[in-house]
Amino acid sequence: NQKPLGKRGLYWLKVHLANSLGVDDIRFDKRVQHTDDNWEQLCRALDNPYDLHDVFGSDAPLQAYITALEIREAIESGSPETYESGIAVHMDATVSGTQHFSAMLRDPIGALFTNLVDNGTDRKSDLYTHVANEVLKRVAEDSESEYSKFWLEHGVSRTMAKRPVMTFNYAVTKLTVSDYVRLVYKEETGNDIDNRTAFYLADKIFEGVAKAIPATYQGMEFLKGCAREVGNDVITWTTPIGFKVYQDRPNVKRKRLRVKSAGVNVVIAKETAEGCNKSKMVSSIAPNFIHSYDSAHLSLTALEMKAKGLQGAYIHDSIGTHCCDVDELQSIVRETFIGMYKDRNVMQELKESLGLELEAPKQGDFDLDLVRDSEFFFS
Repeated sequence: NQKPLGKRGLYWLKVHLANSLGVDDIRFDKRVQHTDDNWEQLCRALDNPYDLHDVFGSDAPLQAYITALEIREAIESGSPETYESGIAVHMDATVSGTQHFSAMLRDPIGALFTNLVDNGTDRKSDLYTHVANEVLKRVAEDSESEYSKFWLEHGVSRTMAKRPVMTFNYAVTKLTVSDYVRLVYKEETGNDIDNRTAFYLADKIFEGVAKAIPATYQGMEFLKGCAREVGNDVITWTTPIGFKVYQDRPNVKRKRLRVKSAGVNVVIAKETAEGCNKSKMVSSIAPNFIHSYDSAHLSLTALEMKAKGLQGAYIHDSIGTHCCDVDELQSIVRETFIGMYKDRNVMQELKESLGLELEAPKQGDFDLDLVRDSEFFFS
C-alpha cells in the first residue's frame, strides 16, 4: 500500500535513487547530493528513456527509472510531504555473515571492515578491497614462485576477492573459488588461465581472508571443532528468537541396481543409514549456525516492525520499508542486532549446551553499542 512521504520520505527516495545508480558507498547526505546534482539529466532521461537509458546505470536501471519518476511526481504534486508512495526503500548489510561473527566475538577488526563501527570517513569500509590487498601481500611473500610472478603482474582486483569473501562464512571450497578466479580473469582480460594458476590464487585468497578477519576464521574453526567433538550425532542449538535448530546430515548407503527397462541399465538407490556423516556435519556447521543468527536478526526486526505498525520487505540481509518509515527501521535494525549479542558469549553458550570441553575463542574489546552510531551498518 501507499503512505505519505512525510518530512523525510523525499530524502530517503533520493538516497534510494542513488543506491539504484550504484552510488551506495558514501554517506546518505552525499547520496542525496548526488541525486540533486544529476537531477536535470535524470529528468531528461525520464522524458527520453530510449536514447538516454544509460543515465540510469547498469546496476538496477528499472528501479532507478521508477524511483526518479516517483521523485519528480512528488515534487510536481506541490506537496511532497503529503504525496503518497508505495516504493520500498531498502537498507543492506555489509557482508552480514562477518558482521555476525564480529559481534559474537567482539572483534574490532571485523567490526571496522563490516561497518559495525563508524570509520569516521565519508566512504564506508570495504572488506573486499581490504582482503584483495592482504592477498597481494601473501602473493608477494612468495615472489620466487612462477604463479606469484603471474599474479603480481596481473594484480588482484576487488572483484576477484568479492565472492570468496561473501561466501567464506558459508564454507565455500578452494575448488569453487578457483573456478571463480578463472571466470573473473577471463572477464578482466579475455584470456584463459590453467587450473594450477587459478588454484594458487584461490589458496592465497583463503590465506588473505583468514589474515584480514582472523576472529571470523577462528569462530568458524571453533564451530567445526564442535561438530568433530559431537561426532556422529545430531547437533542442536537455539537462536535468539527461540527457534531450535537441528543439524542432521545422515549417512547414506548407495546401491547400484542393474535394470533393463525403458532404455535404463543402471540406477542408484539411496537409503538412509544410522548416524550422521561426520565430514558433512563439520563442513555444514559454520554456514548453518551463522545463517540461523542472520535469520534471527531479520525475524526480530520483522516482529518489532509489526509491533509498531510498520510494514517491511525482507530479503536475507536487505530490509525495506515505506520511505516515511526508514528512520524508524534504521533504529529497529540496530537495537535488535545489539540485543542479540549484548551481555552474551554465544560461542561459550554453544559449547556448554553441547557439553564439550573444547575451548571457546576469546572475545575482543569491541563495544556493541557503537553499532547505534554507525551510519553504514545497514545502508
